[in-house]
Amino acid sequence: MTVSAATSLAVAEPTPGSVLPPHPGSLPVGADRQAAISQWLTQGFDPHTQPDGQRLEPGQAFDAADQSPWALVLLEGTSAHLGEALAAGAELGRPVGIGAGGWVHPTLAILSGPLEEAGLKLRQLKAAAAGPITLTGRWPSGVRRGDALIHLLVTASFSDQVDLKPALAEKYIVDLIEDIMGTRPDIALMRDRGGAIPLHRALAMGRYEVAQRLLQVAPRAQAAAKDHQGNGAFHALVQGGWNPAFQGVARTLGSHGASWHLANARGVSALDEALNHVEDNNEAVMWRNLAQRTSPA
Repeated sequence: MTVSAATSLAVAEPTPGSVLPPHPGSLPVGADRQAAISQWLTQGFDPHTQPDGQRLEPGQAFDAADQSPWALVLLEGTSAHLGEALAAGAELGRPVGIGAGGWVHPTLAILSGPLEEAGLKLRQLKAAAAGPITLTGRWPSGVRRGDALIHLLVTASFSDQVDLKPALAEKYIVDLIEDIMGTRPDIALMRDRGGAIPLHRALAMGRYEVAQRLLQVAPRAQAAAKDHQGNGAFHALVQGGWNPAFQGVARTLGSHGASWHLANARGVSALDEALNHVEDNNEAVMWRNLAQRTSPA
């Protein structure tokens, strides 16, 4: 990924005689760690230092997760913390070490953290870089199946954020996709390790507004796309079970050539898949009617 050359500011020298605050990575997750992140950064200490005083260099093998203030800001912190990190001289393009020794770009780290802050943090990062950041990097192969940013985004879970209403959560996701698709429309056809495109993920997760937004770019190509098992868009739609809310996106798919009768590698069409899992005859009738209404002319 490329980031503008203007990536860091001079790190302020700690005030002579000041007491070194606790390294945030040495504290458990919680209010104390959040406060320590701010204290560490606003007093001018190196945002890339580990609790042992060393720098974990990108690409270096490691046993534990990156616990530098920069990593903690991206993974756990707020947009205010990110502003403090940038003022403290954080290197915008510096990857973060997570998981089993994997390194990821800051944009990916942000989206694995609190998503209610992700939109603000991504915009801050992009503004500070004085130009667009390419938001299509992939997780290491051993972490999250090698997914790209867009795959993580369309399957993002808000289950651990109990105060975030589902409708608001969906708005955050759609807003982020709008921001990303504005500069990189090609991500709509980026495949994960299983060959699925973001649309397949969104349909299977019941993210129909997200799916409609994705379909504003290369809709015919997306409607025709199949994963490595031969499953198309309607196969993905069926995975989420019957939901009246998906009829709009089903019409969009049908109008761009998606077929209910496309057989996957097992020889099963999307309509067959749906009928194989109905609970009663009424549901079977609804699936058949939907397929008839939304099939290509």
